[in-house]
Amino acid sequence: MKGATGTASYVQVFQNGALEYGDGYILGAGEDLGRENRIPSKAFEKKVAEIYESGLRLLNTLNVEDPVYFACALVMVRGLRLSRDQMWDVGESHTFDRDVITTPDFQILDRNEGRPFIGSVLPLINSIWQANGYEQSPFAGPAWSPFNY
Repeated sequence: MKGATGTASYVQVFQNGALEYGDGYILGAGEDLGRENRIPSKAFEKKVAEIYESGLRLLNTLNVEDPVYFACALVMVRGLRLSRDQMWDVGESHTFDRDVITTPDFQILDRNEGRPFIGSVLPLINSIWQANGYEQSPFAGPAWSPFNY
């Protein structure tokens, strides 16, 4: 599906129950808003959590059996940086040092975990921040809730 900015997103379901989601918008949102080389991190974290929630709902509807894993790949991100403030980082920050960032596969241990998915989504989010040179998301913690950003 092509968005208003010319970016595309898609969902592909494989016979083995695997889901693949592609989104070309969120990584380019910074440039669209005049913030070149910046990824709006709160919007990115929210998008990942929404994708997780929708994907898990679909897998449950399709009666896909355990084990279920969640992973993420960011493509063409060399030189991009995650913002660390409310929306845009204005201070010093790290950039991704390679074109493709892939997270580990995280096994979903509790398919009934409710929002905000601290046990399921936050470890993946933190691994992306680690690839960007930080220990974890600056928004991480017991009150982490990307749905409230």
